[in-house]
Amino acid sequence: MILRAASLLCVLLVGCGENQLYGSLSDVYRLDHESVRARQYDSELAIEYVDVRGGVPVRVSLHTADVDPATGGDYDLAEQGDISGVLADGTEIPRFIEGSLHLSDYGPTAGSRVAGSFDAKMDAGRDTLSLTGSFDATLEIVTWPPGT
Repeated sequence: MILRAASLLCVLLVGCGENQLYGSLSDVYRLDHESVRARQYDSELAIEYVDVRGGVPVRVSLHTADVDPATGGDYDLAEQGDISGVLADGTEIPRFIEGSLHLSDYGPTAGSRVAGSFDAKMDAGRDTLSLTGSFDATLEIVTWPPGT
């Protein structure tokens, strides 16, 4: 809850804006990204921060088998989701240990707006690093196999 309040304060007071990543994890790892996409897969909603090569240094997922995403929803990512990512050099970001996701806007159909924020703690060995992000993207529906 404290992390979520801190991210909201950051957005309100200093204008961190949409589609941002910040926190002590970004002091250690380059989390450069060019865009953010929201994708609804069969079993999860994924918020993906995409770099210039098309890689995903940060991916926040909400397991939709466990919950139905909704505008105004708050979700415990340790129980209902995950955070992962691979940096440009192929290094995976540290293991996610706890966090929350807030959806300020969500529509379940392709082309709907998905906006919100998340806060997380990552296990970096002797240290725990923080990661906070905001996002605003258009929902893509991804089916497998493609075209089904």
